[in-house]
Amino acid sequence: MRKDVPTRRLLRTLGRRIAEARLAADLTQEDAARVSGIPYKRWQRIEQGAVNPTVRTLAVIAHAIGVDFWELLRPPQSTEGTRRER
Repeated sequence: MRKDVPTRRLLRTLGRRIAEARLAADLTQEDAARVSGIPYKRWQRIEQGAVNPTVRTLAVIAHAIGVDFWELLRPPQSTEGTRRER
């Protein structure tokens, strides 16, 4: 079964938002992964939108990068990559 296109888009948008918040906190992916206890490769895949993180994982991510949980769910500042998928 093919992944739902809106879900893929949502996961990529979430990943971009996490990356923006991490960069604003002046953290590398390696630093954020270490602080959070999330394996580095998994952190990368979350930012790429390749995995669907649980609410618990999102809470851990938010704490690690020093933002409010709900901050991760707001739309990204960047409009890059918002092209519609087919």
